[in-house]
Amino acid sequence: MPNPNSKTLSHNFNSIEKAFDNNLSGFDFMKIKDDSVVAMRKLFKQNKFFDFIYIDGSHNGEDILSDAIEAFKILKKEGLIFFDDFLQHDKNRALQSYDGIEKFLNLYSNYLKIEYFQNNLVVRKK
Repeated sequence: MPNPNSKTLSHNFNSIEKAFDNNLSGFDFMKIKDDSVVAMRKLFKQNKFFDFIYIDGSHNGEDILSDAIEAFKILKKEGLIFFDDFLQHDKNRALQSYDGIEKFLNLYSNYLKIEYFQNNLVVRKK
């Protein structure tokens, strides 16, 4: 069930996915079409771990926090999590994207090194 605080998107995702597939056709990658938290929990159960995880999509702080926690579980030591474009403010959003990032950083501060912090954030797992 989607987060009730998230906005409904009205994009043509078939054309976006086709462009995504075309752009990455020459690369070895895994595309997963599922709820992000559900997908990452499945990967964790399958003992799949990653060097790099890119978090983008929802600008809801709750979604970002839950994605970050699950991503941390499947991130290899010295791996990177890249948080895209999280500084927007929406007066109708209960938990802003940057609030979710702040909560994640507070929870995992002993296990992370901030590599870059502007409109994007890159953290390394110690």
